[in-house]
Amino acid sequence: MNNINTNEPLGVVNSFIDKNVKIVMKDNIQFSGKLIGFDEYMHFILEDVKETKQNDESFTRSMSRILLNGNGIEYVSKLLF
Repeated sequence: MNNINTNEPLGVVNSFIDKNVKIVMKDNIQFSGKLIGFDEYMHFILEDVKETKQNDESFTRSMSRILLNGNGIEYVSKLLF
């Protein structure tokens, strides 16, 4: 039986593991990729990552894996594809 409460922040994030997510940083940089891990400080590890700037759609960069510091994150959402 799963003991993770999906009504709490860590439970919600845990339900995103192995799913595609979008993470928007406080500086308006956006990362999308597959969430492969996180910790209690909300540091996230993504793979197959695409980085974009919200105010500059022409800027994109791809990375195989990235670690994002939880202090800079504005929000996280699961992508539907």
